[in-house]
Amino acid sequence: MSRFEVRLYNSRVRELLEQDEKNTTGLDDRWADALYEGVDAPNPKMAAKMIRVKFPPRNGFVITNILYVTDDGIVEISPEEYEDTGV
Repeated sequence: MSRFEVRLYNSRVRELLEQDEKNTTGLDDRWADALYEGVDAPNPKMAAKMIRVKFPPRNGFVITNILYVTDDGIVEISPEEYEDTGV
């Protein structure tokens, strides 16, 4: 297994706060900003899939990027490597 850090935010929380409206989503206001969620997965696609189960897009969660964490450092994964294009 590899370690990935997935950066995501909640579009509903962000929109409410940008419009100076009360956050009624039940989520903390911090979700307006992108946060990192760690996940162990065999590859970037599986990391994204696992995060989307825990933080569903239908609930407003948006992945902005994925980082691969190694002993030597951090590598940013290109969206093509984790987005499901349906092809």
